[in-house]
Amino acid sequence: MSDQDPFATLISATKPLVLSAVHRYLRRAGDVDIEDMMQDVYLRLYTHWRAGKLATVSNPEAYIYTMAKHACLNKNRRRETLNIDDVTEPSTRDVVLSAEDHLVLRDAMRSVPEKYSLVLKLVLAGYTPSELVYGLKMPLNTIKSLVLRGKQKLKHALEKEGYHDYP
Repeated sequence: MSDQDPFATLISATKPLVLSAVHRYLRRAGDVDIEDMMQDVYLRLYTHWRAGKLATVSNPEAYIYTMAKHACLNKNRRRETLNIDDVTEPSTRDVVLSAEDHLVLRDAMRSVPEKYSLVLKLVLAGYTPSELVYGLKMPLNTIKSLVLRGKQKLKHALEKEGYHDYP
């Protein structure tokens, strides 16, 4: 009898497979992105495993590889459609932040109350308000309201620091 959890055994056996799918399909991936995606895939796989869906799969390796591939493609799609102005006011201009601007935004974000900054960070990370409904278990209008108010609070924090013409 094995001392190891059956799901841990599944992770050990499929880690190279999932890693190869993530490397192949996840665009603009740094080490943190790869680790996050692997964790997302295994969380989704755990949900399927607990529901008994893997017991009926004839080729588990192909199933897991396809799951990883689709997770990466969905993440790429979210990234491609997001720019900073999409938070509340879609715009045709793209905003590219310098390293200094990124630090200014990060510092200003720390002064925004957590309930607003959490939603703002998730939206800026590529999640749509519709996707956040399920993850945060809040109504869509509440999430949209938190994004709008969070953006206002962030703008106020930036103005307080002397940045008046910030995107």
